Amino acid sequence: LLLGHVMMVAEGADRLKAVLAQKGNGSLLRGWRRELDMDGSLDVGFREFCEAALRLGVAVDAEMLFGLDSPDSLTLEELAAPEGKLVDRFRVWMTNTFGGPGEMFIDFENAETADADGKLRYEEFAAGLQKNGFEATEEEVRSIFDLLDVESNGEVQMEDVMFLEVDKRRREGAMMKAKLKNRREREALMTEVYHEDASHTLPRTHRRAMRVWHAAAVERLPAVVQERRLHWRRRQHQRTQESVSTFYKHIRQTHGNGVRFWRQVLDPDARFVVHRAELGRYCRSVNLEVDLACLWQALDQDGDGVLSI
Repeated sequence: LLLGHVMMVAEGADRLKAVLAQKGNGSLLRGWRRELDMDGSLDVGFREFCEAALRLGVAVDAEMLFGLDSPDSLTLEELAAPEGKLVDRFRVWMTNTFGGPGEMFIDFENAETADADGKLRYEEFAAGLQKNGFEATEEEVRSIFDLLDVESNGEVQMEDVMFLEVDKRRREGAMMKAKLKNRREREALMTEVYHEDASHTLPRTHRRAMRVWHAAAVERLPAVVQERRLHWRRRQHQRTQESVSTFYKHIRQTHGNGVRFWRQVLDPDARFVVHRAELGRYCRSVNLEVDLACLWQALDQDGDGVLSI
């Protein structure tokens, strides 16, 4: 009976590994990262595993596969021993040779050269392993690269390798950054499309014009929000300069200098302070076309709410 259970578990694991390899474009390790280990912790919790198995349509005895020794998590090595041992050996070698995945990436990518673009391709990765003495077959090297190249782009970036970090805090930070990678790429693409549509200045009724219900979401993208804030600050700075210039020009034309203007107009009672309301009343009385908020912010530099001579 026990032998039968073992065989059933092994058959279930084999079916799961076959599906993972299919989902990973022929790579078991890429499929593991895509379907079971999205955060790169090299293990998967029981609940997440059951949800993934249901999503993949794989019949497997999860309780028996996890075992009594670690019922809450399943490691890569427990599911696929050869691949798990290969990854563990690579991780230990990387730490001993470079100190961490970030240092390895910089060394392999030749970051100090002029053609460095922040991306590491398979050829560079394989050459780096060979140069630094990591003993592995070509198939094993490809498997490790597939583990890093989750999206099957043929290249990896710094955040793609940081899940191999041994230091817990650095690894957690890198995994969080990796989770946001797809979101940042999607936002960058949407921002690019937004700029392209905005440059066309099409009427709203045009078939290629951005729809109102799409524009609301796009305009909340971080890059778009930052650009709009920067544009607002520039316009605010320009309005401030124009208001101050107009105000001082008015003073010179009507009273000759600021002291006479202060004594005769703003502070005839010699209180030596002027409030915003008083300045505003004067500007309105002479129809001075200035942005009062910008003018006051420029004059009241200490922000105490009053002006002094």
